[in-house]
Amino acid sequence: MRVPPEISRELLARVVGQTLEEAAFVFTEATDAPPSYPGVVLEARMQYAGPGRGEVRLAASPEVAVDLAANLLGEDPASPEAQERQADAVAELLNICCGALAREVFGPVEVCELSVPEVRRLAAAEFEDQAGRATCRVSLLTEEGGRLDAAVFPARGTRVA
Repeated sequence: MRVPPEISRELLARVVGQTLEEAAFVFTEATDAPPSYPGVVLEARMQYAGPGRGEVRLAASPEVAVDLAANLLGEDPASPEAQERQADAVAELLNICCGALAREVFGPVEVCELSVPEVRRLAAAEFEDQAGRATCRVSLLTEEGGRLDAAVFPARGTRVA
């Protein structure tokens, strides 16, 4: 089984951008020249299986993740709760993005199973190495210049055209 060709960079940017705007009040723009991640990256990943299979990932710097958490919680970014919930925020936003992406790609009738999001911290260099293997990837910049990335990977054992 192959990754569906319908998942384009433009579709991924639109779905992720719209989700971030509507759920977390974060406005983004796709970029071909993102700034480097400083140090550590928070990356959430989840599998999807339906007419197609694969994995969707959403990554952010810890600073952007704290802003996402603060906006989702209605808290100040400096609040202890926003600081503690940054990984949860990235996971929840990925969950929303993945559901919206599945609906866009497979339609409202097809059944698509989604796994539970998993979050991990990666060194920036390790993130960039892995992200280079994505079949579809987009980097987004927030209005404040913060970076997020969304990417689609083939399911393990899947050949990519």
